[in-house]
Amino acid sequence: MNNPSLNCVITGDIKGSRAFDPEAWRIIQRNIKTALAEINKSYSSDILRNFTITLDDEFQGVLHSPENSYDIFVLLQYSIPVEFRCGIGIGT
Repeated sequence: MNNPSLNCVITGDIKGSRAFDPEAWRIIQRNIKTALAEINKSYSSDILRNFTITLDDEFQGVLHSPENSYDIFVLLQYSIPVEFRCGIGIGT
């Protein structure tokens, strides 16, 4: 799936984020921000739009191609200490 005209959007949403107490949520958000910064640094050549928190419990980034999408998903799984939903969209 190495088509240079295909972009890839990765969107994540933390499950049950409203149930966390404020201190726990601050720690979780810090982990998310750290993970996203690491992704932005490690995959900078493939990133079209940096990974950022888009809403309080959602994050998103855009890649030039879907080639590294699974690796990024796995990195997110290891870096974020709570369950989250993840969608990966591929298109032009």
